[in-house]
Amino acid sequence: MQVKLETPGAGLPILESTVLKFGFRALTKFKSRDYFACLFQDEADKIMQLVKSVEAKQGKQMTLIKRVRGMEDSSRNWSVYMTLQHLNMVNHGLSEVVKKLCSDSVAGGEEKSLSEIKIEDVKPDPEVGGEVISAFDKINQITMKKVSRIEQLNSSEKHKHPWFGMLDGFQWFALLGIHMGVHRKQIERIITNLKNDESKNDNIS
Repeated sequence: MQVKLETPGAGLPILESTVLKFGFRALTKFKSRDYFACLFQDEADKIMQLVKSVEAKQGKQMTLIKRVRGMEDSSRNWSVYMTLQHLNMVNHGLSEVVKKLCSDSVAGGEEKSLSEIKIEDVKPDPEVGGEVISAFDKINQITMKKVSRIEQLNSSEKHKHPWFGMLDGFQWFALLGIHMGVHRKQIERIITNLKNDESKNDNIS
């Protein structure tokens, strides 16, 4: 039976969105920069371990999972590689937002310019392959190196997130690790589905 998913960018259920917004604000108020840097690296390491357990053919296989809290309904039918590509896009984009918000000025003396963040703009390609694995590792290293050069993340400048509203540089940085955790759970569920499907096929044969 084919399941109709919501449109990309539709957002989260209202109650869930409200709870997550409150929780995120509280977490960024009481947790440190080091906490979120460790969270980012820890989630990245866990994801790499998960991805290594998957063969290339399985890595490209899309499978419908139960929605993870903090993830749109439209993202439920992804492959492992699609999830990695999404993370690559988001990690690069978020680190650029942090960099621009925390910079005193930009090249040429121009005003800071940040485009609107849209969830639907970072949806992955269903045909993406294993090349996203090495890109994931490289982008994560660049992201942390880029942020480590910023002395003060609590910027006076803010930029709007489609779910959480106006955020400063530190809050955008915090999102990196939190977002990775959501999609690490997604990858776990994808792999579980793939293993269950494989087991069913073995029993049939």
